[in-house]
Amino acid sequence: MEARQNCRSFGCGKFAYLASIHSQEEQDYLDALVKTYNDDTEGTNWHIWIGLHDEEDEGKFVWTDNSSVDFTSWAPGQPQGAALEQGVVMWYPTATDDGRWHDVSTTGSFKYICMMPCSL
Repeated sequence: MEARQNCRSFGCGKFAYLASIHSQEEQDYLDALVKTYNDDTEGTNWHIWIGLHDEEDEGKFVWTDNSSVDFTSWAPGQPQGAALEQGVVMWYPTATDDGRWHDVSTTGSFKYICMMPCSL
């Protein structure tokens, strides 16, 4: 997936990863951030890659940074469990799914959120 490779190339000698989300507070923060910077003025569906996937074992989701999956925010009916839907996006802008997660094909070209470790 191109988004994952792009994230890994960021940082000052450290790897960056597609975002992993571990609480409702983090989900809300990223949701607000995405809505602030979205440039889609036509109201069509748009999606944001996060680092959750089940590429190695269908139905067993893991984060690209290897952190624990201790929080999820699936949209109703998700994940669908289709073999070709191995990546996860935050889905916009429908009322029931606004920012909630969908599993999708990793061949899609969407915006993405990267994160990297910070040291002071």
